Amino acid sequence: MRNLSSLKIESAIGAILVLGLAIFAIFFMLSATKSTKDEMDATFISASNLKKAVRTSEQEKLLIDTWIIENNIEIPLGEDPYSFVKKTYGSEDWLNQ
Repeated sequence: MRNLSSLKIESAIGAILVLGLAIFAIFFMLSATKSTKDEMDATFISASNLKKAVRTSEQEKLLIDTWIIENNIEIPLGEDPYSFVKKTYGSEDWLNQ
């Protein structure tokens, strides 16, 4: 014969364990999607704020310096002459000498 009181207790304990496992799984999935969304937002924000890093070689700097002198280009104070020339005269006219 089965003891009905122990059967009810075992069922209640099993139900509590299953419910706890379900709550844990839901919490885990929600926290994982939230952290993924935050990472994607951070990636989007940082990608939109990046500036393109452009290196100017020494030979290109000499060509730009010569081109600036020959064409009487005025560089605004406090501005890098190489980035100013590349930004303003992007067609690389200094290479066609």
